[in-house]
Amino acid sequence: VGKPGSAAAPIKTPSYRFAHNCGVESLSWLSDGQILAVGCQKRNVQLYDLRVAGTNAPPISVFAHSDVVSGIAEDVICPTKSTFATFGTNAGEPVKIWDSRKMHGTLGEIRVGASCSVSAISWSTARPGTLSVAIGDSIGSYDTRTPGSRALPVGVSYMNNG
Repeated sequence: VGKPGSAAAPIKTPSYRFAHNCGVESLSWLSDGQILAVGCQKRNVQLYDLRVAGTNAPPISVFAHSDVVSGIAEDVICPTKSTFATFGTNAGEPVKIWDSRKMHGTLGEIRVGASCSVSAISWSTARPGTLSVAIGDSIGSYDTRTPGSRALPVGVSYMNNG
């Protein structure tokens, strides 16, 4: 960081360095920046806990999806700061909801149609527990706190650019 108007000095040395055994497809910081979640090209989610002494601690690794873990999103308004969701882009692959404190299983899943592929996910910063899921040209918002939740209505307007 330099003085205003001056060229900033390049950052050359990483703060942390992690050995990783496969390609990385997605990344997200969890728990107020204490945990780095890594979505792997080989179906796993790996959690690196920076609160553990040193950076050589092995990650927590769990099988997450049938192929690449394409995206990770943290629920930033969750009181525990531990809830996050993952998705893969294979047709029919569910969105999975996790608790970084209890990685032995998921908190829940949002199932999409057998021929549908998820392209993006995002948690609401105004509605607790609401996760929006993009599938093709549609978006569904789900109340993840209610088991069996169906998509909530989302107001969408289209602008004609012609």
